[in-house]
Amino acid sequence: RVAVFPDCCLVDRRQAIQIVELLQVRRVEAGVGKVSLEEGRLLRGEANDVAQAIQRPRLDGLRGGLGGDAVEQGGRLHGALELAQRSAQLAEQNGTPHKLLSAVPLRDLLVQSARDGLWALLGAVSLLLLLAIANVSALMLVQVSRRQQELAVRSALGANHGRLLQLLLGEGLLLGLAGGVLGLALAEGLVTLFQAQAAWPIPRLASARIDAGSAAVAIALSLASVLLLSAWPAWRATPKASPNHPRSTPGRGDQRALGCLMVVEIALACSLLGAVGLLLRSYQSLSELPLGFDPDPLISADIVLPEANYSKQPAQSRAFTQMVAHLRARPGVAQAAMVVGPPLSGSQRIGHDLLIDGLTLDQGNARYRPFVGDYFGTIGLPLLKGRGYAESDSQGERVAWVNQRFVDRYLPGLEPIGQRIAWPAGQAGPSKQPLWMTVVGVVADVRSDNLRADEVPAVYAPYLQREASWIRFGTLIARTQGTPMDQAPALRSALASSDGSVAIGEISALKERSEQVLAQDRVLLQLVGGFAALALVLGLQGVAGVVAFAAQQRRRELGLRMALGATATAAVAVLLRQTLLQLALGAAIGIGLVLGVGQWLSTILYGVEASDPISLIGAAALLVSVALLVAAWPAWRARGQDLTQVLRAD
Repeated sequence: RVAVFPDCCLVDRRQAIQIVELLQVRRVEAGVGKVSLEEGRLLRGEANDVAQAIQRPRLDGLRGGLGGDAVEQGGRLHGALELAQRSAQLAEQNGTPHKLLSAVPLRDLLVQSARDGLWALLGAVSLLLLLAIANVSALMLVQVSRRQQELAVRSALGANHGRLLQLLLGEGLLLGLAGGVLGLALAEGLVTLFQAQAAWPIPRLASARIDAGSAAVAIALSLASVLLLSAWPAWRATPKASPNHPRSTPGRGDQRALGCLMVVEIALACSLLGAVGLLLRSYQSLSELPLGFDPDPLISADIVLPEANYSKQPAQSRAFTQMVAHLRARPGVAQAAMVVGPPLSGSQRIGHDLLIDGLTLDQGNARYRPFVGDYFGTIGLPLLKGRGYAESDSQGERVAWVNQRFVDRYLPGLEPIGQRIAWPAGQAGPSKQPLWMTVVGVVADVRSDNLRADEVPAVYAPYLQREASWIRFGTLIARTQGTPMDQAPALRSALASSDGSVAIGEISALKERSEQVLAQDRVLLQLVGGFAALALVLGLQGVAGVVAFAAQQRRRELGLRMALGATATAAVAVLLRQTLLQLALGAAIGIGLVLGVGQWLSTILYGVEASDPISLIGAAALLVSVALLVAAWPAWRARGQDLTQVLRAD
């Protein structure tokens, strides 16, 4: 399946139907199940951004009937390429060369914004799985080592090496099966919990479920993991269980193996903690970014005028002017306006090539944001230079306001006030000559698309002075004197005052929208933070187990040291010194893992480098400090042992 978008503007319904009819004719040949015209998708797209995302050279590389892999049938119809060619032909026939269509795989459209975050979650889950495998492997090695006497007795009674190995692997498989079933039950509960969090911007989360396929994969992965991690301890332990060594005890090899496993656990835990530190600093940087306007008292609603009643500019202008006037007259509304391309929306984006009188631009372009009413005063957009909007501007000389980004890019060192700008003839409308606008003011930049994207050069101009009749959409914005959402009925009433058939989109407070743009980063931080917390617990548990095992195995050595005059503190220091070296090595490897994927991590970070020393060294120091405290307890307990019993043991 693919989504079809306009390249730079709304496509006339006639032209859209022609495109769909073309695809309907070829759909059987292409193996396409269904082609339909969706009002919301096809007639209200965001053209420039889609065109930039697709990039023309890739069109002929899209395979299948319509360019999507879901309809691929051997490439009988180069759908995306033919769509582009046919769209250009129809645009030329209809006299609208600027109205073009492009195709993008629907899967990419749905998940593109969250793809990097989902890959990050997959990486965090994989690291947590590896840490759990290392942790359970260490526990099983300790358990098997402590069962040496039992295994020796079994061997003395006739059990061969294969039988003992089968026993231990069977116990591991039972453990894996039980863990897999419990994990599936927990996963089902977590999916339900995540789906209840409506603010979480995870694509297709509502349709997520634990089906037979995912359950089978989870069980198989659990069994394979436990089988893998139990095979090594079992193989190491069974040769020692022989009648000739009925009281065999673990040797230095087991201690070295446990030390290596502890290093692995610390490295994985440190890498997750380092990633959380980077994500936390990135989230702080994003949350501290200035929006450029005051969202707290604002409420908005998207509008699309039906083409049947509003195909001409005068009717469109009257409708939006009446809506703004009616909304402004409502009690509790301080100011009201309509704009095409509101802040933090990521939609309604119109872009044109740019002309500046007296200047030659190399690929100059700017966003076009027509408005009705005092838009700058409504959203609290600061005026940096020149004058603000006046009601007479809609009817008099063609005027425009530009943002600071526009000045920095196209007018550096020049006086922006009084400059004349225009769109190329025929690009923004049917005019055969550029219609020049005089710049009368400079306004501050706003975060128009999302917080990560820098503001682009933008031109604000009165809606009534627009050139094209296809701009039948916009966003009503009201500055309220109380709770913004209390004015939702006023927005609906303003629409009804013009025409009851006018479609209204979601009504939302801009404060909520400003928080929603951080939702993906917040969710990613919460989930990876949760995985890091689990990793920390597993890592500390592994450290405590390894140190306790080492203290048990070295009790004779420690007893001799204290018998020869060493203090209890000195005996404990012997254990902690080796533990500290292992912790430091694991932390260094963990930092190296984060640095190894630094280039990829930089794609999901903002305002912080993937090699940020505060985050990485801070995570390593925290982990090592807490791990030392955890290791100190079993080491300190070892100093209270009875020297007489220790020296008589074994």
